Amino acid sequence: MKKDLLKKIIELFFTIIFVSFFLFSSLYLLKGNSASFILSEEMEERYVEEYLKERDSSSFFISYIKTLCNFFTFKWGKSISGESVVSIVKTSLPVTLSLSIYSFVFSFPFSLFLSIKAVNKKGGFCDRMLSLLSSLFLAFPSFISSIILILIFSLIFHLFPVAGYFPFSKGFFNNFKSLFLPSISLSFISSSFMMRIFREALRESSEQPYITYERAKGAKEKTIVEKYALKPSLGIIIPALSQSLISFFSSSVIVENVFALPGLGRALVKSSLERDYSVSFTLVMIIVLFISFLLFLSSFFVNQIDTRRVDE
Repeated sequence: MKKDLLKKIIELFFTIIFVSFFLFSSLYLLKGNSASFILSEEMEERYVEEYLKERDSSSFFISYIKTLCNFFTFKWGKSISGESVVSIVKTSLPVTLSLSIYSFVFSFPFSLFLSIKAVNKKGGFCDRMLSLLSSLFLAFPSFISSIILILIFSLIFHLFPVAGYFPFSKGFFNNFKSLFLPSISLSFISSSFMMRIFREALRESSEQPYITYERAKGAKEKTIVEKYALKPSLGIIIPALSQSLISFFSSSVIVENVFALPGLGRALVKSSLERDYSVSFTLVMIIVLFISFLLFLSSFFVNQIDTRRVDE
């Protein structure tokens, strides 16, 4: 177990190094710079040259080491607007986390409940409904579902705001109302993924010999699935959950821009368009660290489950 844990930590370390190096290289070699956003066209060319010379005075590897050290010591610098990157992260991170949590709360219980019902009665109403909904949700990309939700619930029925964000300080209801439609839109694709994975995992577990024995003893199908099949399926369900949380972060880039939410995704798009590389590097690294940590936890828990199975 200790060897597996050490192996995962080493993999996590090299993943961070590889991604950070690739990201820094991409930003370093990109044509264009943020000087065009800071300095007007009328200013003399020598000022632009001085700005670029000051920015690129260090060599590539020294700049990379400095940037990586600054990131892990929280010396993230300032954006081209003069705002500190730490302030941008403090403002945008809670929005993206709230959006992801709401989406998870909407999608996970619904997917697990429908999957259990579908396995209880193969070919029944819930089984057919799961197949229909998973295909339907998968057919709508995030930006399409966002536009449809805005059209129906905001412009026609006026139940939810078209765009904007209310923090928790403005009240839970206002916060929930501002994030309800984005969360629903974000949960569509992840729900289709989870429903398919959960159903297949539960169905595979329910066909094991020891469960067939319980079924022969007269146990009800509901008891078999909920009591005997659910626990062995955790080795598949937990990685599916981590993949869903990762998809929330990746899809939030689109959803946050559609609903004008001041989250990490919108800040990342803004910094990329403005060639604000210090902000872009920091935001991408935060997302990469979060994803890597989720995958690490998922792998750790799956190994724990497998170890217990061997012991049993």
